[in-house]
Amino acid sequence: MNLSDKNNLLETNKSEVNLKAVNKNQYLISIINEGRKSRLISEEEIFNIQLKLTELLKELILRYTKGESTSVTVETTENLLNSILYAIDFHLLELNSVKAAIGELKQKELKHIYEAGIEQIRICVIETRKLYKKINKNRLQLDLESYNITLDEGIPYFFEKYNIIFENHYALASIDYPLVFDDMKVRGVSYIKNYLEHLDIETEFCRFFLIENIKKLLIGYEKMCRLNHNIELINIFEIVINNSIFSVLSGNKAAELFINKNQFKFLEEKLGVNNKKAIYSFINIAVQTVIDELKIINPFLLDYIDKYKEQLKKRVINVVDNNCLRSIMVVEEEEVQKFNFTFDEGKRMSEQDFNLIISKIIEKSDVKDKVEIIKTQVYSLQDFIDILNSDCLFGEEYKFIFETLGEIELTIIVKLVFYEELRDGEANLSEIIESKKEMEFEWQEYFIQFIDSLNKQRKDIIAGLLNEVDYEEIKFY
Repeated sequence: MNLSDKNNLLETNKSEVNLKAVNKNQYLISIINEGRKSRLISEEEIFNIQLKLTELLKELILRYTKGESTSVTVETTENLLNSILYAIDFHLLELNSVKAAIGELKQKELKHIYEAGIEQIRICVIETRKLYKKINKNRLQLDLESYNITLDEGIPYFFEKYNIIFENHYALASIDYPLVFDDMKVRGVSYIKNYLEHLDIETEFCRFFLIENIKKLLIGYEKMCRLNHNIELINIFEIVINNSIFSVLSGNKAAELFINKNQFKFLEEKLGVNNKKAIYSFINIAVQTVIDELKIINPFLLDYIDKYKEQLKKRVINVVDNNCLRSIMVVEEEEVQKFNFTFDEGKRMSEQDFNLIISKIIEKSDVKDKVEIIKTQVYSLQDFIDILNSDCLFGEEYKFIFETLGEIELTIIVKLVFYEELRDGEANLSEIIESKKEMEFEWQEYFIQFIDSLNKQRKDIIAGLLNEVDYEEIKFY
């Protein structure tokens, strides 16, 4: 057999690369492994790549130590090697083809591929910074802690600390705001770029709606989930698009985000058919209506919505099966009665006045006199709580104080004492009282006893008020 025949035999034995086995997060390593299996890369070529990789590592170690040493810790060596591989992967991935990447490895020096990758990373950082500035300029003006801290601190920290040469595979950033689609496997600047691209898409969709309506929707979501939307890790896009889609299904326009109780009952009947094909059809039509009415034309946003639509379909089937449709939309509550509180935070005492009140209470031996001082000279909730915490009352004296309070004031204190339990969605007052075992302050023990001693009618009133009374300054120390 001559040389030509041998080459023809080798060509015949070659096969296609198994693309499913190629890992984009370890691109060079996986295409070498798959290239070997498919005979697209010879053992000699693989050995040469490994040799060149070792040479690159030695050069980078010298650069890292500023020429002073070729010896570093194992951890540092691994870190620098990962940085080299990230740069090589970055360039090869830009070719958008495994065969093209293999061809690049066969035809070019590995050092040139690495240097091309470093330059592409540098350009990517510049483009990502521009994208961040655009998003920051067009950000949603919402009081959402995770969203604002991510934009104000998390992303800027990444640009400040990112090291293109020695740690390009790291993305040092505190990013708390969750996205609907977020690939946590992607590393380095690629992750930040992907994150910002998705955030930009989600922001663009939300900007089709009035910001005041989004704020109102988030408040409704907060009440529905019994959480503080300002500090919880919630995704704005998901809440807004869900209500827009279900608003359309209930007969509203896409730009109308609010669904009333009657419309929700209609949705329960409409989607309660428990027919997967019918439900999928309803969702498809509603999503297309949202796109048409809002005049969405950005292809990236359209793809994002389409991807989300498929996820939503499965969720709708699940919530219908479990009879919890309301969990994926915000239903507008009826207007509740506004209450005038006895407590007024605008009338906080100075430290000097507070200490004077404490002295007066301690001087009195008759509980009625103590109660009179508190009733006539203490106006704010925080001052009232501070007095309870100051140990100037004893035993049954607490009961006399609590008896002077109405249901509204008692409800506020219940929300203070049982903040964690209520925050988790537990609204059964009797069960909450029974489950509470240890308290930090003595007055809390007496308060629980007092609430537990109330007749059923008063307990029911307080339990009913828990969802209606809203006191913004509730803090407990």
